[in-house]
Formats: sequence, structure tokens, C-alpha cells
Amino acid sequence: MQGLLNTTETIDIAVPASDTRFMVMAPGGENPRPNIEPASRKVEVRIQRQSAGMPAIQVLRQRLIEFETPLILGYRPKSTARSSAFGARSFQAHIGLIRAGSGIDRDLTLLGAHFRSKVGVIRFDKFLIETICLTSDGSSVVECPASVKHVSDA
Repeated sequence: MQGLLNTTETIDIAVPASDTRFMVMAPGGENPRPNIEPASRKVEVRIQRQSAGMPAIQVLRQRLIEFETPLILGYRPKSTARSSAFGARSFQAHIGLIRAGSGIDRDLTLLGAHFRSKVGVIRFDKFLIETICLTSDGSSVVECPASVKHVSDA
């Protein structure tokens, strides 16, 4: 994304574990579906929209949305607070937690209830952007050209 710079900022966002739900990383993975096997997919913790932490998360997200140019978007409409130009149509803040192939139980509500009983608050203390440059076909990481500036270079 043109103009996006590497950055690290100290933040303080608290999300009560009670505001989370487990989901499978697959289209429609926030709802149990017989054709989606959680044990063979990545499982993430989704932060519910009504969470007290969402306004602060949305402020950070809005800063990234500003870099969605027509060149990046192509035919897609720009993201909004509720929608996403990339991936799922609806924006859902989520955190990767369990790798594909874990063998976990199909019923994620059991895992989620246990997680929420043990974790009181999830605290985010760092906002980090690390830019990388890819080959034109996106297949591998390459050294960024000198024209790409990083915060540490400025």
C-alpha cells in the first residue's frame, strides 16, 4: 500500500474475554456448519462488535483504510467501519489462536467458555505495522526498492 510506513506505537486497548467468541477461519466460520471441521482449520478469537474495546480498534483500522487507493481496491468498494474490501464482507476483529490441524473438538462453544472462564481481559499494548515488498506475482518477499521509505529511514 503506497505511503504506508513501518511503525510501532504504544497503545492500551482492553477487551473483556466475555466479549469474545471462537470462530473457524473459513467463509461463514463464525457459525457452526456441518461442512467446516474446526480441527483442520485455523481457529481464531473474534471480538464482538459491541465490545468496549471496539471503538479504539476501529480508530486504528480507520488509519489503515485511508491507504485503500483505487489502485489497491480495483473493482472493490472501499472498506467502512462495518464492511471490508478484502476477505469477508463484514469486518470482524479477530486474533489467530489455534493452528490448522490441531485436532480440537468440533464444538467451539466448549473451548470458548473455558477460555472466557480463565482469561479476564485481553490487553493490546502495541500497534505494529511491518511493510514487506513482494514480487509482482506475490509469490515471494523481496528487498523493498529505495523509493519505499520506512519510518526508521525518515
